[in-house]
Amino acid sequence: MDCGNGIRLNNKYYGTFDSYGNQIFIKPKTRVSVITMMNEAVYAMHDDKLLALDIIPDRKKISDRMDFDMEKPVIRKKYIPPYDSI
Repeated sequence: MDCGNGIRLNNKYYGTFDSYGNQIFIKPKTRVSVITMMNEAVYAMHDDKLLALDIIPDRKKISDRMDFDMEKPVIRKKYIPPYDSI
């Protein structure tokens, strides 16, 4: 478990759900056993309970509904002095 109520596995965040589809919140820093099936289904075992893991979508920096004219950051090249000046 990370600092929130999710499990980070293979650079993805997963939420824990019981067999009824209710999200189960586990105390942060709790150790759980993660089980990956051959069909890429992912489960977690905690206190002898099998919990399904579902991917939590990544957050975006800005909302799609807002009309912000974001300025693109200026990418600056690093100046590397010529070899002759040393």
